[in-house]
Amino acid sequence: MLPPPDGSATPSFDEVLRRRRSTREYSGAPLSPLAVSRLLWAGQGISGPGLRTAPSAGGSFFLGLTLVAGDVADVPAGSYRYEPDAHRLVPLARGDLRAQIGDAGIGGQPWLSSCAALILISGDVAAARVKFADQPPGTRGVGYVHLEAGAAAQNIALQAAADGIGAVLVAGFDNDALRQHCPEGHEPLALLALGHPRDR
Repeated sequence: MLPPPDGSATPSFDEVLRRRRSTREYSGAPLSPLAVSRLLWAGQGISGPGLRTAPSAGGSFFLGLTLVAGDVADVPAGSYRYEPDAHRLVPLARGDLRAQIGDAGIGGQPWLSSCAALILISGDVAAARVKFADQPPGTRGVGYVHLEAGAAAQNIALQAAADGIGAVLVAGFDNDALRQHCPEGHEPLALLALGHPRDR
């Protein structure tokens, strides 16, 4: 279902940084499978033996990515777990879940339901807490997971900017409502709404 994350030549890194901005209005055009492939790979793809595109404390890789597809060409609406090792999607739930995700946003965030797709970043916070319990003050692993999620989110946002896709990072949401879309034992950490920007 996911093509290899190769693509056309991207702009310079300086240009990508200049292009990166929060986009909350979308054209309604579907995302291509290649675009989604590149976004997921940017967030948690395998970049070498034992390596991923985002840093992780101790190479622990506590994160998981869930794609919520609403309008992605050739990908049925639903939620999917991204498996980095095989660079593939594993179906989780069928149907358009964007409105449900939108309802979980705090303070009214219509872009969560009007975007073409969302990527939910989750993490095994409990496992991180245990792994790094010997580092004062004993909860440092929690911070490491959040740092890892931030790095993955920025990678996705920069890949979106490079490919001309609009993205906005969202952290204001009802954790309980989103937990059902996460791998078992994971906590929701961040959401990215994605879609082609609406012409202004």
